[in-house]
Amino acid sequence: WLKTTFTGILGDDITQYATDRGAIHLGQIRDMTKRLADLFIEVFDHYSDVPIDEIVEDLLTNARYEAALNADDYSLDATAFIMPKWTEQNASLLDAAAQLAKMVGWVFEADDDGICALHDLEWTTQTGEETYLADRDLLGWAPSVSGINLRNRIAVRSRDARSRDISVTVEDPESIARYGPRLFTIFEPTMRSAPLARQLAN
Repeated sequence: WLKTTFTGILGDDITQYATDRGAIHLGQIRDMTKRLADLFIEVFDHYSDVPIDEIVEDLLTNARYEAALNADDYSLDATAFIMPKWTEQNASLLDAAAQLAKMVGWVFEADDDGICALHDLEWTTQTGEETYLADRDLLGWAPSVSGINLRNRIAVRSRDARSRDISVTVEDPESIARYGPRLFTIFEPTMRSAPLARQLAN
């Protein structure tokens, strides 16, 4: 029998190299949740009195967040839980959706068909989907740097003695070119001048 072990896009990014032995084609494979993990929230929208599933749907479909999923790309169960106030920042779309699901004890994940799903936990399952026996060998793999947890764009915000806004942003262009922008914003009221804020960002 066959079982799907990967849900993603094969050949998402294909690079060709010419060598003495011929052409080498390198294919990058990313599952559906990795696509959301690569998109960081840089727009601090405020949600008030909105169901959790509607917030997640806005994160997945609103052009501001760049995921731009279609209705066929996700399936969100209604939680019936209203969030009084919620603002996401310094996180990826995947982390934000997972955080919202965790607030009501649910999970956000991609199913075997690559559909992003928000749903309650399966409480009736008594056995795991996969079982590893002591006499079975498992294939090993070498870890690689994904850049998913790094921050290469640091923004420090504060106010000076006259209550005027201070905002300083420091970037690492080489890292951004390799991994894409990874924003981290710090609100630090003790930084009362731009030079101090820049020093903190560095």
